[in-house]
Amino acid sequence: MNGRHVFKRLFFLVGLVASPAWANPSTVLSVKDGDTVHKFSVEELLHRPETQRLDLSHIKQPLGPDVPAIPLSALIHQDDALAFQATDLFTAEIPRSAFEQARKHHVTAWIAIEDKEWPKRRPHSHDLGPFALVWTGEEVGII
Repeated sequence: MNGRHVFKRLFFLVGLVASPAWANPSTVLSVKDGDTVHKFSVEELLHRPETQRLDLSHIKQPLGPDVPAIPLSALIHQDDALAFQATDLFTAEIPRSAFEQARKHHVTAWIAIEDKEWPKRRPHSHDLGPFALVWTGEEVGII
């Protein structure tokens, strides 16, 4: 399957906005599947029954010990590669094989939701944005 088809098939639009989600609960995560776009506000995601609080203080780019997150599988039916695009047009693609490996090794993909200010990557750098894709599980290093 070529890259262009993947981008048309399943696409996440992650909003990197001037005010972070914790300051603006109306921030929206848009999920595009084909021609259909589903929009989820921070407030809506925080109140979904699938949302849990995770300790993300030990991941590669730590977000904190008590971070709300929703399993990616609660927002999409993952059958294909996935492309993420931020509002600043930064784009990243995750191949289908990554999700297959994750399932095989009991690793879970989550969308972390910023409900209080996340640490910055570097001093004086931009906010990470209101949402982040994170992986959890004992064999997370395979992703």
